Amino acid sequence: MSRKMLINATGVEELRVAVVEEGRLEAFYVETAAQAQTRGNIYKGVVANVEPSLQAAFIDYGRPKHGFLQIADLRNDLWGDHQATAKGLPPLQDVLKKGRQLLVQVVKEETGNKGAALTTHLSIPGQYLVLTPGHSHVGVSRQIADEKERSRIKEVLDSLERPGDLGVIARTAAEGRSKRDLTTNLKQLLRLWEDLENRGKEAKPRTLIHKEEELAVRTVRDLFTSDLSEILVDDPEVFERVSTFVGTVNPRRKKIVKLYRQERPIFAKYTLEEQISSVYQPAVRLPSGGSIVISPTEALVSVDVNSGKTAGGKQLEDTALAVNLEAAAEIARQLRLRDLGGLIVIDFIDMRDRANQRKVRKALGDALKGDKAKTTVGHISRFGLLEMSRQRIRPAIDFGSTRTCPVCQGRGLLLTSEALGRKVLRDLELKLRGYGGKGLKVRLAPETAHHLQNVKRVELSRLESSSGVCLELVADHEVALDEFKTEACGDPWSVCAPPQAQEQAAPPPPAPASGSAPAPARAPAPASKPKPPEPAQAEAAPPKPASSGRKRRRSRKKPAPAPEAKAAGNEKPQPEAPAAQPQEPLRQPVDNSPEQTPNGQAPAQDAAPAAPKKRRRRRPSGAQRRARAKAKTKSEPGDEQPQGGDRSEPQGEAAQGAQD
Repeated sequence: MSRKMLINATGVEELRVAVVEEGRLEAFYVETAAQAQTRGNIYKGVVANVEPSLQAAFIDYGRPKHGFLQIADLRNDLWGDHQATAKGLPPLQDVLKKGRQLLVQVVKEETGNKGAALTTHLSIPGQYLVLTPGHSHVGVSRQIADEKERSRIKEVLDSLERPGDLGVIARTAAEGRSKRDLTTNLKQLLRLWEDLENRGKEAKPRTLIHKEEELAVRTVRDLFTSDLSEILVDDPEVFERVSTFVGTVNPRRKKIVKLYRQERPIFAKYTLEEQISSVYQPAVRLPSGGSIVISPTEALVSVDVNSGKTAGGKQLEDTALAVNLEAAAEIARQLRLRDLGGLIVIDFIDMRDRANQRKVRKALGDALKGDKAKTTVGHISRFGLLEMSRQRIRPAIDFGSTRTCPVCQGRGLLLTSEALGRKVLRDLELKLRGYGGKGLKVRLAPETAHHLQNVKRVELSRLESSSGVCLELVADHEVALDEFKTEACGDPWSVCAPPQAQEQAAPPPPAPASGSAPAPARAPAPASKPKPPEPAQAEAAPPKPASSGRKRRRSRKKPAPAPEAKAAGNEKPQPEAPAAQPQEPLRQPVDNSPEQTPNGQAPAQDAAPAAPKKRRRRRPSGAQRRARAKAKTKSEPGDEQPQGGDRSEPQGEAAQGAQD
């Protein structure tokens, strides 16, 4: 199958390279101006510190973070008189001293708080060969599987003239190349090394000696194989550099490099944007209906295989085998696309047959053969887990283009509103113990503030009462969901508490249940009277409910109740009186505004609430009150009182009748 390489370089700060095979994304590389690659660069560094406990040294090579050099990455010619013995390598602190200058190469990029990994085993890659100064070894890439071809290439390399302290390794691209091509590439590398060696001697410490090629040229150099049919570049400058490089290493294939001139973006034409977006998602769908979920962590990368809605064979074992084989190929592809390295643990679907387990392991190994990174694949354990390792060549693809979520801090989970409300109440209770002020303003996220004000109102009131501090909740979009900020209030009742809280905080007036006038002076009398009438009331209770109901319906059209209400109230006051009790704090003896009426409705505009108060003060007889009420009803038919006030009026009169 032929492959195409697409290079998107029209962006000002970003360069992307994709390798497509039959319309499917097989490799993807991206490099930004802010995250330029340093892997492969050669620096002249200085030993900043030697850590005996780690048997490693920290090298200052001109970057903000010092590099990390292990004892195994020190070349043999740098040991001097301290050579390895039967007991092992000598202590690193005896070989390297602080201030010693070395030529080091970056083999692993900086990741997070970790500095770059360095080595003194330098390697200078070319088109077909890799030059290794300090070694005399001749090797052939393991990707070349044909033993005859491997032997031929090794014979050619042994016949080439080179200094004794320089080794050479044949790359995968050397397969099928003539002796002339290999000789030309070796001469280029020898000239480059001679130039680097001279610059390393003259350069000052902490300077860059050799910079690796840019992403476009580097990718063409590493992936320029015989099955690459076309290279499309959408930027003229990058096209010239790539074309020049290909013409130098293989002039006969320079024609496959073409300039993309269409108006439609090159990645959009080949429908790659959607495939690239899926690389940043944890879940990947499989064609059969299953899926794999990739979860990178600090210690390892976990991959979970799910069957989903897969319609497999007749037995569960057949279904598990089909999904696992499909997942093995996709996992190898995703590891390349995402540049994931280190320890990788794959949780395949459980299979009891050991032969099926070997099939899945072989399928994964075959899919990893085309990977440039070194991989080691283990066996499937009795728990269905397979452990493997992959060389971490560069940081993961999302390293430079993503950041930690500021809300969940990378956990991926948030507390619910109920849990947040309880947490805030606990923290406030602890904070108010040593608080000496009278008011406290609390700034919270809008969601948390809404939950506390509507669901945790009782708990807030209890907290205010126990601490004696007025709390004001303020919704602030700049505050995180699981945090809150506090600040003292100067005047708690003018700043923290709302006006309704001030009105409710005032002591309730000593008004009776009627709500239309203060209780008469004789109201406390029943407390000293005996209760012999109660049996009589219980006996007379059955024939009176209808009469009591008629009295209440007539009283709704009267500003003042008739004396008969007392008689009705004498028979059964208990069931009606408590219903009016909760409405008493909302009434005011003087102001009868709409918001203070018992039922929340505005009274009629022509009503005169002051008139009944004067009549009550004169204490007219029952006949006078009935006559005045009938006259007022006939003359002013629209002058009615709210239903809430009339409901409590007969109850008050009934209570007075019971007391009399």
